[in-house]
Amino acid sequence: MRLFETSVIGSLPRPSWILQDLKNHEDGLISEDEFQAKLDEAIPLAITLQELANIDIITDGEWRRKSYIQGFSKYVKGFAPNKIEVTVLDGTKRYWPAIVDKLEYVRPIAVDEVAFVMKLSERRVKATLPSPYMIERWFYDPDFSSGAYNTRELLIEDAAKVLREELKNLASVGVDTVQFDDAMLGRFVGEEYNSSGLNPKVKITMADRERELELAVHGINLAVGGVTGVRTALHVCRGHRARRHVAHGGFGPIFGALKKMNIDLLALEFASEEISSMEILKNFPEDKILGLGAIDVLSERIDSTERIVSRVEEAIKYVDKGRISLNPDCGFAPSSENPITIREAALKLGRLGEAAQVLRQRYGDSFQQQNDTRN
Repeated sequence: MRLFETSVIGSLPRPSWILQDLKNHEDGLISEDEFQAKLDEAIPLAITLQELANIDIITDGEWRRKSYIQGFSKYVKGFAPNKIEVTVLDGTKRYWPAIVDKLEYVRPIAVDEVAFVMKLSERRVKATLPSPYMIERWFYDPDFSSGAYNTRELLIEDAAKVLREELKNLASVGVDTVQFDDAMLGRFVGEEYNSSGLNPKVKITMADRERELELAVHGINLAVGGVTGVRTALHVCRGHRARRHVAHGGFGPIFGALKKMNIDLLALEFASEEISSMEILKNFPEDKILGLGAIDVLSERIDSTERIVSRVEEAIKYVDKGRISLNPDCGFAPSSENPITIREAALKLGRLGEAAQVLRQRYGDSFQQQNDTRN
């Protein structure tokens, strides 16, 4: 691992013309093949943006997805569209798919996405997938799903089995890192549970926190169990929409559960102004890499290189520098509707790359190249 390696969490803002292509595809004005061909032409821009910012581990910006969890519901058998009505953070209504039948892995979810990036870049590549717990919390409905799953636990276990098959396939094509995203786990920070964007028929409160954390740990460990040849990561965020967090508070209440997860890297938010201290990192597990959130994606402020370096040096007080990688707090556009611009993302990632260079000069660059930039 390179000292202070850099990566994106996953999503990048989409230019307006990609958003229009996405709408045209949803409205049936262009076919799936036409839509994918348009994205083939667009994604080199996302790759170049990351390469110019000196990002070590890249993605396609998740531009082929309307949201970061869409790939799972699009390619895994067992879903029916527009079944779950939810109210999101800004008060508007949305409709999510629901799981209505047994989940079945019938084709790759993210393999084609990352294979395309690997053809265009010599950088290491990351694949992103929702966690098993995230899938259950997002797509389970007690009415629509009960015929297939009479308990939430069984659904989580089947989601984990599907993800394990995908993880094996991603490892076989040479992906460097597979990151599981979990914004539901992050809702258990602080003292108040925010259920915006979730099915109102599933009642979860902070009183359920320990049981829910156990489900999340069980799901992720089942998904990664027995798979080798790829680095696994978990990104835990507090959710965001329209530059606002969904959940508020530090990671203390969920830190014990995170330590039980059998993944290689934990990517956590630490750049947000509401994180007053990194002292919790004194208990960071020694068998894991810290994916340090070093850029606040919600603030319009573009932090200076020096500010980012200072943030990383605070983390070094608690975690060895050889186990720290750098990333933004979250994806820039987990939903295609997010207002962050591609210009802002480019500037912030550029500063992240500059900060990594400063830190390597200061602490020594221990880049261990294995064969080439892909292994």
